[in-house]
Amino acid sequence: MSIRFATTPAVILKAGDYSETSRLVTAFTRDLGKIRLIAKGAKRRKSPFAGLVEPLSHVELVLIPSRGGLYTLKECSPLDEASRLRDELGLLSAGLFALALVDETQVDDDPQPAVFELLVRALERLETSANAPALLFAFQLRLIELSGYGLDLERCAADGAPLKGAGFFSPFHKGFLCGPCRSGSSGRGVSPGAFSVLKRLNEASLASAERVRLSTAQEAELARLFDLVLETFLEKKLAVTAIIRKLSAP
Repeated sequence: MSIRFATTPAVILKAGDYSETSRLVTAFTRDLGKIRLIAKGAKRRKSPFAGLVEPLSHVELVLIPSRGGLYTLKECSPLDEASRLRDELGLLSAGLFALALVDETQVDDDPQPAVFELLVRALERLETSANAPALLFAFQLRLIELSGYGLDLERCAADGAPLKGAGFFSPFHKGFLCGPCRSGSSGRGVSPGAFSVLKRLNEASLASAERVRLSTAQEAELARLFDLVLETFLEKKLAVTAIIRKLSAP
């Protein structure tokens, strides 16, 4: 009986010890979605998997499926390097933050090729980015959209009125409210300047998003806003992303 192998490009999201010699790896793949696999012997110095099954690695995997949903790694080859992301603390934090967002928003065994391509493009842009905060905010906006959550920045989520001036996100309405509707509502507001930046980022590609400049105050406002938006849509607190935000804070 021949064994069927699965071959797919992947980004390694996280890895931990499985045994004295092997690693337990979570990978986000183009063709299989988010999966877990065992890299046998990966901790050995001369293993062909050494250094390839670590977070941020963009690789091609050859996998042996199992009935329990845990794959076994047969072959692994690099598709590109992420050396600068690992060498600079700020970029490392940004890259790990992107991985954490994908890990928390994607369910197991559910292929999302568009999300995979978005993640790959974001990590590639981060390698040479001089404006990682703007790039990450644009990445989050695309991820929210591709994950099926609507975020209208033009119309009030309560009455459909045009949104002007400052922004105010309401978890109850799962959207932004206009001035009259936000009265008495709980949520988080952002200044007119930060909301204007958010709209520009929403209309920009990942490449052009890097040209959008944010002040330190606007960056902090949008970081707090995105934390609430993601917690609202996912219905859970994102502990991992909060830790990584603190690491990357100026």
